[in-house]
Order: sequence, then structure tokens, then C-alpha cells
Amino acid sequence: MTPSSNYTVKFSDADKRVGRTQIIAGYSIIAVFFSCVFAWSALAPISSAAVAKGVVGKDGHRKTVQHLEGGIINEILVRDGDRVTRGQPLITLRDVQNKSDHELLNKQRLIALAKQSSLVAELEQREPDLNFLPAGKTFEVIDASVRTTIEGYLSAAKSRLQLHRDQLDLIDRRQKQAEEKIAALRSERTALEKQRRVLAQEHKKYKEFEAKGLVTRAHVFSLQRDKTEIESDHSANRVAVENTRQEINNLAMEKSELEGARAKRISNELDKTRSTLVDLDERLSKTRDRLERTSIQAPIDGVVVNLLVNTIGGVIQPGEALLDIVPDSGDLVIDARVKVADRDTIRVGQPAEVRFTAFNQRLTAPVTGTVKLISADALSNSG
Repeated sequence: MTPSSNYTVKFSDADKRVGRTQIIAGYSIIAVFFSCVFAWSALAPISSAAVAKGVVGKDGHRKTVQHLEGGIINEILVRDGDRVTRGQPLITLRDVQNKSDHELLNKQRLIALAKQSSLVAELEQREPDLNFLPAGKTFEVIDASVRTTIEGYLSAAKSRLQLHRDQLDLIDRRQKQAEEKIAALRSERTALEKQRRVLAQEHKKYKEFEAKGLVTRAHVFSLQRDKTEIESDHSANRVAVENTRQEINNLAMEKSELEGARAKRISNELDKTRSTLVDLDERLSKTRDRLERTSIQAPIDGVVVNLLVNTIGGVIQPGEALLDIVPDSGDLVIDARVKVADRDTIRVGQPAEVRFTAFNQRLTAPVTGTVKLISADALSNSG
């Protein structure tokens, strides 16, 4: 056996100081490490995720095609899965009633235009014409009943215009006759004034002769009587001139009243006719819209889905959904519902990781998206 021995190690003061320094440094490093860990755990944000299931669709969603008034189906031009373009006819409705209404209103409007044109021509005292006809349309191609009505308006306008002209001509002739009468009366007055001067001179002279006894009193009385008659004729002439002037004034007033009454009548009829035209234009616009809507057209480019009508002659109710169109354009969006408790963890513009559960998760990588919209309130499940 080897005898055991005891060893005693003796450290110098310098060695003791180095050992204490290393121990203090080690404990300091450990203290700083745990302090940093504690501070990081208190201040650093802890990432969290909100998980939600969703449904993939197009931005803007599918468009449901409806019809405002409804009607009877005439043609169905598409099937489920057909790709359509904006404005392409999808379904047509029977338009017999709409066409009939539209044609009737067009006839009424043409008649109203003819009446308006004839009234304007009458107001301007000219012959009515066919300038009211639409561009490219001749009088001969108009419906016979409408043409007869228009001819009646034009003929009546011509007759009224001729009657008015005849009335004006009659007044003008009477005025001319009155003016000629005044001219004749003035000539007569000139002659009477001349005779009156001559008789006055003779009467004065013969009175002197009577005073001298050269002529008899009877001769003087005869001259006095002639003078009185001339004076009477002169007065009557003056009255006749005044009366004739008054007649001319009355004829001018009659002419003015005739023109005024005629203008008022025509203006009233024009106002009524123009009001009728406004009403007809509004009704025509509505029937035109209804006719256009008998062809139900695609509002967007896309693919037809969920075609709900398939019977020719079937009835469509007003506002009834007919089919849907999934738009071609637009980004893919996912409608997802998150838990209310997770609301604080999401925000608009935040990146989102999308996994498609319908595909093999080992072969399909996640897709990155962006949160576009967060509803303002919680949504409840319905149905």
C-alpha cells in the first residue's frame, strides 16, 4: 500500500484578489442577462394571430340580374356556365303591348306636331307646311288615319287663315271707302264755302239795292233762304266728315280687336298643344325604356351562374331574380369571420397568411394577402 499523504496549498494575496474579481464578474454577467430577459419580456410585443375560416370570391361579388316590370319570356339566350360580355342580351321578353303603346304615342305626337306647326303658321299668317315631319320621313308613308287627321288640321288652318284675311280685306275696303268719302266731303265743303261767300256778297249787295228801292224784298228773302241752306249744308258736311272719321277709327279698333282675339286664341291652343307634346315625350321616353328593357342584357363581363328561368312563355314577376353573373375582372377576396375576442389583433392593411384547405397542405404553399376591410359591428349568423 502506498501511504497516504496530506497536501496544503497556500495562495498568495495577489492570487486571492484575482479569484475574487473573476467571481464578481461572473455574477455580474448573470445578473445583467436576467435583467435583459426581464426587460424584454415586459416591453417587447408578443405576436399573436387570429385564425378564421372564409370563402373565396371576386371583389364586388356576383351580380344578380333582375327585371323592373317583369313580363312574359320570349327567348332565353344563355345557359349556366356561358361567358358573356357587358351589354350582351341574356333573355328577351315579349314586346307586343309595349310596341303597340309606343306606336300609338308616336302617332299622337305626330298629330300634335302637325297641329303645332299649323298654329304657328296661322299666327305668322302664312300657309302651313310639312316641316314638322321627322327627318327622312315623307307624308306618304304616314299611317292613313294619322295622315287624314293631319290633313284636317292643315286644311282647317288654311281656312281660318283665309277667313282672317277676308275679314281684314273687308275692314280695309271699308276704311278705304270711308277715306274716299272724307275726300269727297272735303271737296263738297270747299264748293259750299265758295257758294257761301258768293251768296253772302250778293245778299249784302241786294240789301243795299232794296234800301234804294232797286229790288224787291222777295228777291232779298230768296237770297237769304239760299244762304241759310248753304250754311246748313256746310254744317251737315262738317258733321259727316267727323262721323266718317269716327267710322275709320272704329274700323281700326275692330281690326286690332280681331287681330288680338285671333292671336290670343292661337296662343292658348299653342300652349295646350305644347303641353300635350311635353306629356307625350315623357310617356314616349317611358315606353322606349320599357321596350329597351324587353331585352335583358348583361351588366358586366363574366360567367352566367344560377340561371333560375328556363320556360319560354313563362311569367317573370317584377324585381324577380333571373340569374347571377360572376365577374371576370376584380381581385380575389376572402370573406372571413373572426372571433370578437380577436378584433384587437387585426387592422386594415395588415398582412394575412391564407391557406387553402381544399388543397394538399404539403404541396400548397400559403398565400400572402392584405386585410382590406373590417366590419364596423359584429355580424350575427342568420338562417
